[in-house]
Amino acid sequence: MMSDPSGEIKNHVEEEAAPRSRLDKVVEEAVRDEPLPEPYDVDDKEKLADIGDRFLAQLIDGGALAVLIGFSFLWFAVEEPLGVLMGVLFVISLVTLQWYLLTTQGQTIGKSLMKIRIVRYDTDENPGFGRAVGLRELVPGFIGAIPLFGALFTLVDILFIFGQERRCIHDYIAGTKVIDVDDEVDEDDEVAAA
Repeated sequence: MMSDPSGEIKNHVEEEAAPRSRLDKVVEEAVRDEPLPEPYDVDDKEKLADIGDRFLAQLIDGGALAVLIGFSFLWFAVEEPLGVLMGVLFVISLVTLQWYLLTTQGQTIGKSLMKIRIVRYDTDENPGFGRAVGLRELVPGFIGAIPLFGALFTLVDILFIFGQERRCIHDYIAGTKVIDVDDEVDEDDEVAAA
């Protein structure tokens, strides 16, 4: 007995057509006439730290390090072995303090004075040592130390701050952003007053 070949072909075509119709539905959902979501909430942009505040925080942190190094050179001029030892201890102490503050509070001395802090991009939580120091400070530092390429990387890293999300390349590497903590203090005051 021969079966109807047209029926087999018809069933085979219908089986292949079924997945296409599901695909069509997925495509239709994907290309709806709705606007694309922004990469971050509009309210989130209001919390982002001002570029000027970030710059001043960096100047304060760099200035503190420069003062300690300058002080150690003066001490070195007066008492050679003690000056070198004290200079090294001062720098190690400052770096240790800054890393501790970054790890526990998401702030350096400069960021604290400017009332800004580093948080995880996705959760707004403290980034911890791995992200704040390892990925955000050390990795870009090592890349920046590469001859020629490092200088270009450092320049581009800095220029990224002028983007819509105000994030530098080191922020993207670490999955962080820098926010204004004045808003957090105001919200806490409002909750306490209520």
